[in-house]
Formats: sequence, C-alpha cells, structure tokens
Amino acid sequence: MLLVDDEAAIRQALERFLTRRGVTVELCASALEALERLRTDGAWNRIDAIVSDVKMPGMSGLEFYRVLETERPEWIDRLVLVTGDVASPEVSHALGTVRCAVLE
Repeated sequence: MLLVDDEAAIRQALERFLTRRGVTVELCASALEALERLRTDGAWNRIDAIVSDVKMPGMSGLEFYRVLETERPEWIDRLVLVTGDVASPEVSHALGTVRCAVLE
C-alpha cells in the first residue's frame, strides 16, 4: 500500500497499525512525491492500493486523483481518499465528483 499524508505523525501511526496487520506500507509525505515514485520506480507494478489524505500543501488529494484519473484510470479503483474535513461544503462537493472510495 502507498500511504500519502503530509503529517508525519499520521503517516507513522497508520504505518504501525497496518504493518501489525501484515500490510506492506510505503510512505510519501506529499502527492507530488507519490506521483514521482509511481512514475519512476515501477511502483505501479507492486502497489495494490493507495490511501491519500485530501488536504495537503502543494498538491491536494483531489488533484492527485485527477492526475491518476488521466494517467492511470485503472488505478482509480485502488485509490482511497481520506479526510477529516467533512464540514467544508467545498470538500464535500468535490468528493461527490470522484469515482474512488472516500473515508471521512
């Protein structure tokens, strides 16, 4: 699994939780880092799922989704967008337009 979140404490906590359950986790601190990894080192072939935060500096999880939708539409089914910002009308509307799983 590729885990994308800009907050180190969240990345580390989720990595511990998932590895204790037998999941191999690769960590990225940004969507740009995740895209670079996916594009350059063959990660498309070894990653079964991508979990990405929605709100991140630089490139948001929604922007990351749009790039995947264009470059690798077959990966949309493997993407889960995660957000704690369920009160924002902008985020709620944007999440309503995606074709991937969303965890609020």
